Amino acid sequence: MKLGKLIAGFLLVGVLVFFALRELKQDQQQGKRRAEEQVFPYASSKVVVIALTLSEEGKHAVWARDPAGQWRLKEGPEGTNAAVAPELVGAWSRVRFKEVVEEQPADLERYGLKLPLATLTATVKPTEPGDAPVEAALYIGNPAETKPAFYAKVDGFERVVLVGVDVTDILGGIGRQAFGLESTIPDPNHRE
Repeated sequence: MKLGKLIAGFLLVGVLVFFALRELKQDQQQGKRRAEEQVFPYASSKVVVIALTLSEEGKHAVWARDPAGQWRLKEGPEGTNAAVAPELVGAWSRVRFKEVVEEQPADLERYGLKLPLATLTATVKPTEPGDAPVEAALYIGNPAETKPAFYAKVDGFERVVLVGVDVTDILGGIGRQAFGLESTIPDPNHRE
């Protein structure tokens, strides 16, 4: 009798361990990307809200689509460009994933992600009726030391990744222009 209960107990523990390990593996696989995959793979027509924060400049703004589908500035400092939302979505969609740097970083400051240089967040309409909207995020940190890339966090996952240098458009181009600031990216057509 005791042997039967002991075997049943071991089986129960084994089943619980199996499901716990399977859940842990699924959590680790969520948010994984392949090299050169888009960080923001959503159609621009599905984006209903986008927000941008440039930490060093102390600027934050939010744009939302009205019922007619036109972008409107919901909040932002004086001088914020109300018409820049489509360009922000486009800049974000050009950013490519490079590789994972660290799965569970202990020191985000090392990567410039404790207070990111820039943060983009978006709300994307669900593809299926009844589904919840998708919340996307990109946290941009420091440039990588040895590769042409930037440290980043994507969609709230803890892992630190490298993304392509296309984020410079968010940091120094369209991101700065959104707040009426001068672009720090040189104009290739400008001649002295």
